Amino acid sequence: MQESVHPSFEVATVKPVARCTSSRFVTFTQSGRLSVGCQPLAIFVRLAYLPQIQEGNVLGGPKWVQTDLYDIVAKVDDADMHGWNAMSYREQLEAVKPLLQQLLAERFSLRIHTETHIADVYALVQTKGGAKLREVAQPPLSAGDEHTKNADAPAGGFKIVNNRLIARAVQIPNLLWFFTGRSGYDDAPGVNKTGLQGYYDFEMALPDFQDKAEFERQMKLQLGLQIERQKAPLTTVIIDQAEKPTPN
Repeated sequence: MQESVHPSFEVATVKPVARCTSSRFVTFTQSGRLSVGCQPLAIFVRLAYLPQIQEGNVLGGPKWVQTDLYDIVAKVDDADMHGWNAMSYREQLEAVKPLLQQLLAERFSLRIHTETHIADVYALVQTKGGAKLREVAQPPLSAGDEHTKNADAPAGGFKIVNNRLIARAVQIPNLLWFFTGRSGYDDAPGVNKTGLQGYYDFEMALPDFQDKAEFERQMKLQLGLQIERQKAPLTTVIIDQAEKPTPN
């Protein structure tokens, strides 16, 4: 019987780093180059196995999987590039998941299993009056998600100027990640239950992120969105085996 062939990157490097000197975001180029900077193995597992990076848990494995930092740079094989430059960022991210899974298995000797159970989550939902976001066209391909304080918010990203958040052509999972990562919603995963699938522009006056009550009030008032504590099915990835990566 012919052995099945697992999809893999054309070439990939995994480099341990002592401190962050590169972007911590997932970026793509039109040539199919993937870069993920300064992340622990647990984050790479989230990227490879969870539907959205914040929607689930990663448990198990040795302690270093949560602390040791790595840069990954990889190239999608030319044979797998059909339609690549017509894909959205999210579609590209979805396309490389099996490639990343294979890379982690090869370089980290990663073995996992998944479990699904009902858990506490923070659900982002629309208020009764509906979301107050302006839907826009999908932005052109760029380096991926960016979060910056520069003069202009990039397509697919954010800027903060004078305590005002400006978003341009963002998708709701990015917005959820931005809010939950900065507003103290760190004791449970965040999940998108808005039903909104497009790209959106908005501006929002930001209160102190530490003032959760005022932040939630302003989010309802300005965006027509709110965060609710709910119970929902949640995927947990259990790391059964992991070893520090082999040399490139």
